[in-house]
Amino acid sequence: METFTQSDLVYHYQWSEYQPDDPRVSGEPDSTVFNRKEGWEVLFIINWLAAHLAWDVRSFGKKIELLIHDHLPEDLVRQDQAIQWIKENWK
Repeated sequence: METFTQSDLVYHYQWSEYQPDDPRVSGEPDSTVFNRKEGWEVLFIINWLAAHLAWDVRSFGKKIELLIHDHLPEDLVRQDQAIQWIKENWK
């Protein structure tokens, strides 16, 4: 399966160290706090949505990144909230 990678991102992010099983970057999105400024977390959301909803990962991922970076309300701080908002505001 094709994935969206760090080099595909348009905006600049911080890149922290995460363990592979860290819930911020693995598993199913849930009530885990989501940091929209952390590149690995943004990639996790993009790739999770792409795997469940999209055919063309590159264009789909760029649109998700733009929604997260420019439009996701600041008060939505959990992974599941971010995904639900993206689904509701996809146009």
